[in-house]
Amino acid sequence: MPYQVEWKNSGVYWTYTGVLTGEDILKSNFEIYGDPRFDGLSFQIVNFLNVEKFEVVERDIQKVAYVDAAAARTNYRIRVAVVARSKEAIKLKELYAKYSRGGGWPTEVFGSVEEAEAWVR
Repeated sequence: MPYQVEWKNSGVYWTYTGVLTGEDILKSNFEIYGDPRFDGLSFQIVNFLNVEKFEVVERDIQKVAYVDAAAARTNYRIRVAVVARSKEAIKLKELYAKYSRGGGWPTEVFGSVEEAEAWVR
């Protein structure tokens, strides 16, 4: 599994590694949306620092944004911090923003987990 999900207080951390596919991102999202703790979430930290290769296309990100917009109707309090330095990861965040207009959650990119944690709190 190229990702790990860790629940912490009112947040969830995703750490992605290795080769990441769009299917992996969707699968990891559905893991938390079906969890009873989802309603109490106030943040998500999405860590792409250890991804070696992205096999994610624009259509995948469009699906993620659509699913997140639907989930945001249930829990609108979530803030999403993306931890990334690679051009590919930052491009994914930009595509996400493009397809999240009018729905979804506030999302920002940070260079470290510590910066992301400071923003979500």
